[in-house]
Amino acid sequence: MTPSGLPALDAFDDLERQYNPRVAVAEAPAILAAWEARAAAARAARAPETLAYGPGPRETIEFYRAEAERGALAFIHGGYFRSLSTRQFSWLAAPWLARGVSVGLIEYPLCPEVSVADIVGSTRRGLTRFAAALDPATPLALAGHSAGGYLVAAMLAEPPDPAPNLAGALSLSGVFDLSPLIKTSINADIRLTPETAAALDLLRRSPALAAPLTLAVGAGEPEAFHRQSDALASVWADLSPERLDQGTNHFDIVDALADPQSAIARRVAGWLGVQAR
Repeated sequence: MTPSGLPALDAFDDLERQYNPRVAVAEAPAILAAWEARAAAARAARAPETLAYGPGPRETIEFYRAEAERGALAFIHGGYFRSLSTRQFSWLAAPWLARGVSVGLIEYPLCPEVSVADIVGSTRRGLTRFAAALDPATPLALAGHSAGGYLVAAMLAEPPDPAPNLAGALSLSGVFDLSPLIKTSINADIRLTPETAAALDLLRRSPALAAPLTLAVGAGEPEAFHRQSDALASVWADLSPERLDQGTNHFDIVDALADPQSAIARRVAGWLGVQAR
């Protein structure tokens, strides 16, 4: 067992298969290319505003304001802290804008140029900046995928100051105890040590910000992702977190957030008090 209570996986191949989605999902390159094309088309149809929250070139928010704002959704992308950007996810905005929900896609600097702890700090500042761009009465939901799923939970464990008034938080396919990543190829970029991984371990933390929390994992994802969300749900039981299985793999679960009829989208819409369309 690991210090956080997760079963230990020692073999490199097992850890790589369990924790590296680009190994587990053969279609990953095609999915990522499709995201890029969909995002470019979305930006061509509606150009976003750019909000800066720091001096770094990646400390920005891709911001789409709804014409009659009824709610807001902040999204934190994945990429295991080392890849991807908001420019793969611009397509998430349109279905929420149609429901009167403003959308902010939070960008952040990447490893190895910065540490995972630095990324947590950047995300905290980005969430503060996005909240400041909204009417204070606007209900705000926070969602993130993969590394972004970890960052969503990190915002509950150590909220920005002032803390946003979150209507709900959604973590898609998050990893909350990062220590297994040390023995994978991912660590060549994120450069965790046992000490830094322990300091970042959210299974050793308690939430400091009370918000409805949903932890969703692709139904066909490797067991490790299910164990990680189950473990956080157990440790953070005071939030009465909801567990959902949605989609089939680590990537198409993001599509569910853009599908008004999915359980994930309905949960976020319910937090914000908007109707599915």
